[in-house]
Amino acid sequence: MTRRHIAIFTELGNGHVYPVLPLCSELVKRGHCVTYATSDRYIQEIHETGCNTGSLQWQAPQTKTCRTRFKIILLSSANPAWSRTVSAFQMYRFAFTEEILPQLQRFYQRNVPDLILYDPNPTMIAGRILARGLNCASIQISGTFAQYANFCIARKASLEIRSSI
Repeated sequence: MTRRHIAIFTELGNGHVYPVLPLCSELVKRGHCVTYATSDRYIQEIHETGCNTGSLQWQAPQTKTCRTRFKIILLSSANPAWSRTVSAFQMYRFAFTEEILPQLQRFYQRNVPDLILYDPNPTMIAGRILARGLNCASIQISGTFAQYANFCIARKASLEIRSSI
């Protein structure tokens, strides 16, 4: 088997990082060099899988942004405020990408991976942009949700959360 350099980049959140850790361990166990760029919050747990880690620096979300994210889940998609709230959150996510992408480029420019695994979130495009810029293969991974053609978490979650409140 050929040893490959596999880079992993996910959203910087518990529900995105922790589900990917068994994959990291397995890839390392199979002899691959695995690198995972993440925030200082997750460095120790990721390093314990055998991955090489790189630290990304970014400003934590402001309280208003956290409320906006939660509000998206609570609103019905039929509510006109849902669309405005989603747009505001997407702008926040694009700002995150602008801040993180140059750090990822510096981290990987001297050691270009053979493959980049990245989150499928539509606004989490840094991994995809990085792969294109480095001219390497990429695969979307999802340790959190399996998406399909008509996938809409907000519609499903708003019904479940409202019924449990």
